[in-house]
Amino acid sequence: MRAFTSVIAACLMSASTLCAQDYDTNMFNHMSLGVTAGTPGVGLDIAMPMSDYVQVRAGATYMPQISFNTELEYKDEATDAMKASPTTIKNKVDFFNAKLLFDIYFSPSFPLHVTLGAYYGGGTPITIESVGNKEKLIEIWQHNINRINDPYGERGFELWGPMVGSYVLLPDNEGKINARIETSKFKPYAGLGWGRAQTDGGINWMVEAGVMFWNEPKMYCTTTCKDAENNNKLKEVTYELPAQSTSSSKGGLTTQISKIKIYPVINFRLGFNLF
Repeated sequence: MRAFTSVIAACLMSASTLCAQDYDTNMFNHMSLGVTAGTPGVGLDIAMPMSDYVQVRAGATYMPQISFNTELEYKDEATDAMKASPTTIKNKVDFFNAKLLFDIYFSPSFPLHVTLGAYYGGGTPITIESVGNKEKLIEIWQHNINRINDPYGERGFELWGPMVGSYVLLPDNEGKINARIETSKFKPYAGLGWGRAQTDGGINWMVEAGVMFWNEPKMYCTTTCKDAENNNKLKEVTYELPAQSTSSSKGGLTTQISKIKIYPVINFRLGFNLF
């Protein structure tokens, strides 16, 4: 990450040198309003030239909340067999980011460019919660009430599902499962694009492909357990789940996302000249 940040800094310094070459006539002399759509979600931004070789874009993107359910199984400690649970898991994707990007062109007349910058926000892109029948999860919690100090041991029940891999998701005393995937809020970005945000025709378009570097995501689960130092009163505890292997065919979407250190970006921008 430090090496990548150093490369971005060097490129931006080079960009500032290019800007200085025609500062008087081309610095922020136009503005374009853009609507974007792609893997970061939908968004708005404004773009202004810093020179014939560099333009800056600032805005925000939002991935509308998407939910999908997954049935769960649990491991019976008595028979060591997997059994169906009447409870399902709801996975919710919710992704909001601000962005500051610099498009660096190889030629004033050629639309191919390198884009460097960063996105910020969206530190919890996926949350997981239980829906449906809670009785079985309350039963599981009662069997695992003292397991929080050893959440990855062999005791009690282990929940499993195609979208959560073999993660141990412990319900709380009310039969709820609350888990989340967290990533770095600051996400350096690098990409390659085609097009400009300012054209003579008034309407312009751009396409780009790149990656956000959001470090290795971490997964957490929140549950309740008895506090032996406080008359066994219930307390809320959050624990980190161990990373899962991407080689598992049962890992599913959430397992895969929890392992990748980059987020792919494919974006389309439709712009309108403001001045």
